[in-house]
Amino acid sequence: MNFNASLVLTLIQNAMENEYTATIAQIPAKLKEYKQITVAEAASDIEIDFSDLITSVEELWIISDAPVSVKLNASANDAIPASKIIILSETTAITKIFVSNSSGDTATIDIFAAG
Repeated sequence: MNFNASLVLTLIQNAMENEYTATIAQIPAKLKEYKQITVAEAASDIEIDFSDLITSVEELWIISDAPVSVKLNASANDAIPASKIIILSETTAITKIFVSNSSGDTATIDIFAAG
């Protein structure tokens, strides 16, 4: 599996637009599709442990069909705000995530991880 993506950020200041492009290209051996999960509406802090896949996750892609929020490493940590696509590149290892869904719909989530 090849996994490539690019993200374009456009900043507008004083009617001037500046575009910044970031490209992420993961080699097939490094990035692994962890799993697809379904998270019921109103579910809170559903734990996903990466220890059976990668010792420490450094790159994490979460793609969902409904907005979900995610906490890193512990359910007591602050949540990343609800979104359909969450891309994380951490210097601190990610060992677990906790997913919550308050979108009003069941969320189907694809998780990709590299470490």
